[in-house]
This record gives sequence, C-alpha cells and structure tokens, in this order.
Amino acid sequence: MAPTEGGLETGGTACLHFKSGRGRFLQFLLVNIEMPHNCCVPFCNATSKKNKNLRFHRFPKKKGLKDQWIAKIRRDEGDYFAVTENTRVCSKHFCEEDYTVSEDGKGKKIVLKKGAVPTIFKWSSEKRSRSTFASKGKRKGEALEAPRKKRRRKSCPHCERKQMAIDRLQNDLEEKNAQLKELSERFEDFKKEKGKQEAAGALKEDKHVCFSAENFNNKDQLIRFYTGIVNWAVFLQLFNFIVSRCKDMKYWRSDVNADENHQHEPDQLRQGRPRSLSMLDEYFLTLVRLRHAFPEEHLAYLFKVSRSTVSRIFLSWINLLYFELGSIPIWQSKDLIEETMPIAFKERYPATRCILDCTEIKICKPSSLRAQSQCFSSYKNTTTAKGLLGIAPSGAPVFISDLYTGSISDKDITKQSGILELLKKGDDCMADKGFNIKDLLEPIGVTLNIPPFLSDKAQFNEEEVENTQSVASVRIHVERAISRIKMYKIITNVVPLSLAGVLNQIWTVCCMLLLFQSPIIDQEKYEED
Repeated sequence: MAPTEGGLETGGTACLHFKSGRGRFLQFLLVNIEMPHNCCVPFCNATSKKNKNLRFHRFPKKKGLKDQWIAKIRRDEGDYFAVTENTRVCSKHFCEEDYTVSEDGKGKKIVLKKGAVPTIFKWSSEKRSRSTFASKGKRKGEALEAPRKKRRRKSCPHCERKQMAIDRLQNDLEEKNAQLKELSERFEDFKKEKGKQEAAGALKEDKHVCFSAENFNNKDQLIRFYTGIVNWAVFLQLFNFIVSRCKDMKYWRSDVNADENHQHEPDQLRQGRPRSLSMLDEYFLTLVRLRHAFPEEHLAYLFKVSRSTVSRIFLSWINLLYFELGSIPIWQSKDLIEETMPIAFKERYPATRCILDCTEIKICKPSSLRAQSQCFSSYKNTTTAKGLLGIAPSGAPVFISDLYTGSISDKDITKQSGILELLKKGDDCMADKGFNIKDLLEPIGVTLNIPPFLSDKAQFNEEEVENTQSVASVRIHVERAISRIKMYKIITNVVPLSLAGVLNQIWTVCCMLLLFQSPIIDQEKYEED
C-alpha cells in the first residue's frame, strides 16, 4: 500500500508512516505516553519517566515467590506499604543471568526468568552487573542490543566467595522461613480441627453415661419412682408394644399451615431430623416428664439434648401413646367383671358394672373472658378441666372420658361422655352421693348405688348408716385410682397454656398407665380382711 504525502493513507484503515520527521514524533508519542512507574525498593529513586532504558517488573502472583521478593527488598506489608498491580521493582536489582530472550509473533524481546528474585541493592557489599535494555521505541525488525555490562569494582576473590556463600545462606534462610510460616499455619488449622473432633468425641462419650433408661436396667424401684410403671419388665413390654409403631413416627413441628389441633395434612408430614436419643430414651423421657413434671431445661440437661428437642420429643410421644394406648379396649364384659370381682362386691353389690367419679385438673387462667367463665369451677374456685373416670370392681380403669371445661356439672358430663351407651339393663352403677344421675340411669334400666341423703332428718337411722358405710367401703377404690392418676405431677400442678393443646392426651395416657401399675385391690389381702 503506497504511503500518502501527509503520512496517513486515505480511504481505508489509517496507518502511520515514519519517513518524515512528523511521523517519528507521532511514533514517539504513541509509544511513550504511559503512566510513569517508580521503583519500590528503599534508597532507589529510579522512575520510568527519567530512565527509559530500565524495565519495571510487577510482583509475581505466586505467594511463595512474592514473599521472597518482599523479604529481599526489606519491606513488610502493612499500613505504609502494600503490593498492588502498580507496585514495581526496576531492573537495577536483577542480575544479567535473571533475563532471557523470548520470541513471539512481534519478534524477540528480553523477559525476566521464572523464579527470578532481586538480589542487587544499595546495602549489598557486592555490586553486581546490571542490565540495561534498549527502549521500546526502536523500529520493527531492528536487532536488539545486547545488555551492556557495567564495570565492577575489583574485589578480593576470598571476599567474593564469602559474600556468595552469605547470599546463598540468606536465600536458604528466607525459603525456610516461608516454609516454616506455611507449616505453622497448617499446624494451627490442624489444632482447631482436632479440638472440634475431641469436643464431639467427648460429647458422644458423655451421652453414654447420661440419664438413660439403660442405666435403670432391672432396677424396679427406680423405674417405679421415675415412671410409675411397676417394674423394668413391664416397662420394656409396653415399649415393645409401642416400638413397632414408632419407627416411622413423624415428629411434631410448628407450622403455619397446621390447623387448630396442631395436626398436619398427610402431604405435609415429613420424616423428622435424625434422632438425638434412642427410641427407648425418648419413651423414658416422656414417662419421666409425666411422672415428675420436670421442666424442659432440666430434662435437656439430664439427657444431653437441647430444650427444643425435649419439647419436640414429648409432644410427638404423648400423641403416639394417646393413639396406641387409646386403641386398647378397656371396657370389660360382664363375665370378666364377675370373674375378677372381689368377694366384698359379690356379697353386697354383685351386679356392679363400674364405679364412677369426676376429677378436675387445674389450668392457667386463659386471657379470654368467655373461656375464663367456661373453665371456672365453683368447687375448686379456679379455672379447671374436668374428666369422668370409671373403674371396675377389681380396680382396673374401664372408662376414661375426654376433658371438659370446669363449669360442667356431673350430670352433663355423664350425658355427653358416652358412658350411658355402654351400660346395659340390669347393671348397677356406684357413685358418690353428690353424683346425682339417677334420672339418667332409670330409663335404661340401670341401678344407681349411692349413700343415702340426710334431707330433713335429724340423723340417719341404723340401716342408713350401715348402707353409707357399705357403699363408702367399696367406692373408695375409685378415689384410690384417681389419687394414683394424680401422682403424675404434670396434671397435679397447674397446667400451663402451652400444654393446653395436648392436655386431653396427657389425661388419657396418665389414666391408661394405671393398667401397668400394681393392682389397686390386693385380692388375697382384701379377702382376708
């Protein structure tokens, strides 16, 4: 392509020609207009603005080599010095052997060797040869000039060998220091990881000696104290009855989509997180809380789990026990009642089918005035929940009603609980004299045995006194059953509103656990008396 007179070719890509003086000036501007660089080595004032023959090298990106450069120039990174893309070291501080000639598409050029480290400084006793290079402004195709060697001062060969040995040792020391620093960092990381593993191992070992059911193996007295169940064998039998149904148990969890009864739709149920405790310990924890009403924080400490885990385990297991124990048919046939009936009943009340009585559980006062009015019991003078319990003459529970508000009467709870549908014509039902349900039983042909009322009489006659004592002597067993239920302190204490959603389940499970305790009536001793 022929050049134009003005140095630029028209009608195409503009190109610059250097035949005229104007072209050379433009070339000089394009090559040399760049930001000046300064050498960061102490006592070195080299700048690219005044030293066109020097090269200014960036710090290497490799951490180990970069640390060697920083150590060689005797500077530390901190508030007053930091290595950036614009931090440079000039070619005055490199030996001629640190450079090599590289070829690329544009021609030959002199570059710094990989792994080269600056070694020539003002504080060094040896003045090494320094390389100077031709500027970039030379024309393309022009041969590169060989680096010029500066004169070196004459020195003693012995001193040179000593200095070289000193430099080699210094380089080795710096490399060892860099390795030592890296090893120190790795050692600190290893110590932290080992500390975490030891803490996890200590916690795992600690779980083996925590408050676990296995620690009470064959200790019947302690099992009876902590759970109310008669002995270790019965404790395990009940667990084995439940365990086949709890393997795929869905743990309770709070959910904004849950309904008022804290239940989830089938598609919302999910498998819970991995168990922190074994199933036996979860079962044991639930019974311990029912028996002694330990706070969740105390149980979390005993079983080495979090408070939220205790709450989730208890709510899940109390619902499981409610459904599984509630599926046991406890209403006894008439033949079974007659077979297990004590002699005292056979002689005086042979047709007795069950003994009825109500009990109340104190609950915290709700904030709603309507709820306060419904739950207020005039008998207890506080807010309560009320339930109906029926036991057989042998002392076994045969009927457990749901809980109702404390303001409900004995007659209404008998009518709504469903007990009337179970009684048959010819049965006898025994209750306290305040339990006036005679008008409900007569239409279905059931006799009510209660102590006589004094009414307007001054005192009972002899027959009425004997009848009162006779009914009281056998009716007392239902009071004993209720007292055993009340030994579960979770319903003896004032129940918090946080457990109001599962209070009915707690009541039912506590009543059903009477089946796994020692008999209320000792037949042999009762018959001797």
